[in-house]
Amino acid sequence: MIPKWLNRAEYPFTVHTFDTLDGRMSYLDEGRGRPILFLHGNLTWSYMFSDLVQELSHDYRCIAPDLLGFGLSDKPFRADYSGLAQAARLDAFISHLGLKDLTLVLHDYGGPIGIEWTLQNLDKVRDIVISDAWMWSQKESPRAQRIAKVYASKLNRFYYHRLRASPRFFLPPLVPDAHMMPRRTLDHYLMPYEKTSEREGAYTLAAGLVNETEWFESLWHRRSVLKSKPALILWGMRDEMRMAGELERWQEVFPLSCPVQLEDVGGLGPHQVWQDYVREMHAFFSFEETLKF
Repeated sequence: MIPKWLNRAEYPFTVHTFDTLDGRMSYLDEGRGRPILFLHGNLTWSYMFSDLVQELSHDYRCIAPDLLGFGLSDKPFRADYSGLAQAARLDAFISHLGLKDLTLVLHDYGGPIGIEWTLQNLDKVRDIVISDAWMWSQKESPRAQRIAKVYASKLNRFYYHRLRASPRFFLPPLVPDAHMMPRRTLDHYLMPYEKTSEREGAYTLAAGLVNETEWFESLWHRRSVLKSKPALILWGMRDEMRMAGELERWQEVFPLSCPVQLEDVGGLGPHQVWQDYVREMHAFFSFEETLKF
């Protein structure tokens, strides 16, 4: 069901669904050609990629799922919303669509989720676009630790459920640059979590910054098999969630990468500067083609 608050001019796509064991995942699937899969992170959803998809779907097949618990997907209260569980659902989803020769666009928490899938399906991945993501422990990130401790607190979770607070009260810390957004845009990020029962996915991933440290560390330890993959790194230099040196860590993971530093861009680059993303992705794909000859 399409919610009334959704602006169809900004999200003019056919909404598809995929049934998981825990509920339905919503996704968009636009265009033809070799596939690009866009994977969002915490508190975002496929809406963030709307402009990108509208433009790139002229030349490529663009697929953007909403992780279970996010966006237009179901939000069952007692589902497992850990990053590992989301990676397992992603595997089922990609298998269902039969995708191969795949470009992955990984944003924020979509980084570790998508990399987990990639490590198990290297032969299906053509290349990777990194957008302010990570694949390592967040123990050294003071901001990540603060957020995780707040949302991992059982007392705080109880408080938010009983208070029935507006998502405007507690979700903006997880949405970079929220204060710079037009009201209508911010509404599209927050309305999927208007009900307190719809916030478990966001809570769980936020708490996972601490709770899933062992998994993050395992991703980093397995990184060597990724070094032959072409990668484009689009890095918002004003993303408050990212730390100094993380861009260089991605370059260590992907020695063949093309890093692009986006000045004055925060954590929602695919939405904020989608034209830059389109330009850089087209250039990256064209460069890859030249290497074949």
